[in-house]
Amino acid sequence: STSMMAEYKTDHDDHMKLDRLPQIVVERILSYLTWEEKLTMCLDLMPAWTEYLYSSNTWSHLIIDKIDYDDSIASPCAETSYIPLYEVIKSYGIYMQHVSLVLTSKTFHKVGLSILRLLSQTCVNIKSVSLRHSDYFEFNNFGQLQEYVDILGSLSRSGICHLNLYNLNYNIFDRDQGIPELLSILLNSSAAKAIYRLDYKHNYDLGKPVNEVAFFVNMRELKCPLQCLNTEILLKLLNNTCIQDLGIRNDGSTLNEEYEECMKINWTFVSKEAGRLHTENNRRLLN
Repeated sequence: STSMMAEYKTDHDDHMKLDRLPQIVVERILSYLTWEEKLTMCLDLMPAWTEYLYSSNTWSHLIIDKIDYDDSIASPCAETSYIPLYEVIKSYGIYMQHVSLVLTSKTFHKVGLSILRLLSQTCVNIKSVSLRHSDYFEFNNFGQLQEYVDILGSLSRSGICHLNLYNLNYNIFDRDQGIPELLSILLNSSAAKAIYRLDYKHNYDLGKPVNEVAFFVNMRELKCPLQCLNTEILLKLLNNTCIQDLGIRNDGSTLNEEYEECMKINWTFVSKEAGRLHTENNRRLLN
């Protein structure tokens, strides 16, 4: 009995110490937790911390790395298991600053689009959205792609600063036009100026350059198959965008293309132009 009382007193004292932590410290602690852990900590374990859920420090980052449902759950009830997440976004979306979301083909139409739409409606103070498309992700049709782009446009109008799109892919009957059409639709949307990082691929051999990629004016990072580039496109990237980092995809979707890099890209000339532009930009900053 004495040991139980001592254990209770220790636990009670520790609880009291947590209650006395400064607000900025508590919010910093909560910022490292998943959204499920935040709710458990504040609503179940430390009710005194509930008020800290209404802070942008607590919701500095929201990572949604799995939106999946059991195949046995039939439509229209497929979304019921995500009601808690929807409620979290509705309740605290105004405080969210950086959101990362993994999208899969399996759940995209029923769940992924709904979450994206809710983010665009609720997260009015958001600073960045990172959409990570799974390896086998693809849009089923043009209408689905257009709806996706429209929602990205809504996010941009909400005041978003950075839009990061990873592992994008779009296959259509005329396979050579898939990626160019996707990028063209993005360019003609209100999301174009918000794109900060762009990473796209293709499931077929695509031997033609993709000029559209050179016109996302605020893009800092690009990752794409090498055969989508040539000297002209690289020079446009240097002149038209804010490109700082170029990554080359070399995976199962690109290995079959017989691509003669030396015939398509004059890296020496591109490097010289990059150096010249860098010097000119620095000179403008100094002046």
